[in-house]
Amino acid sequence: METKYKSLYQYFNQIYSIDETDFEILIPCFQKIKRKKLDFLVRESEVSRYLYFVESGLVRAFYFHEEKEITTWFTFENDIAGIFESAVERNPSKESLQVMLDSELTKIDYHAFKEYSLRSETLTKLLIRLFENAYMRMENRVTFIQHSSAKVRLKELILNEPHILRDVPHFYVASYLAISPETLSRLVKQVFKNA
Repeated sequence: METKYKSLYQYFNQIYSIDETDFEILIPCFQKIKRKKLDFLVRESEVSRYLYFVESGLVRAFYFHEEKEITTWFTFENDIAGIFESAVERNPSKESLQVMLDSELTKIDYHAFKEYSLRSETLTKLLIRLFENAYMRMENRVTFIQHSSAKVRLKELILNEPHILRDVPHFYVASYLAISPETLSRLVKQVFKNA
């Protein structure tokens, strides 16, 4: 196996167990890339052909609503970012993907990945599990936003990603948590005062 894709191989194995032989079938779908802070991977209205495995760095998904940016997702290291609907359906993206820190990524050609996955039952199951995983995470996020207080949402985010308040402008974090920047500022003071 090519060692430059070792972390992606490990990520896939967390989703669904595959052997190195199956993984090597997919290698033509992958390309290592580097992007600078604030570079775009996909802009709203572009067709996205790729998913991105974040080796290092941070990616933000967002859209505009009434001239305001709404952050829908952060993708941290060792996870996959993408505008799945655009990649799968080849439709213009409704969101943008932007690198928030200098990042190293593995660009995955979605349609080539899908085509190669059909060559192996194991890879087909991996592809299905990747989409099931993405769906469940999105559903969990929506449920969490609807059923948790802003303070609980902030605490959970800090617990899982303690560096986010250092690495990401707070107005993006506030948008992601579905609160105002002023509320975030107040809650950050409360959370760290009680810590």
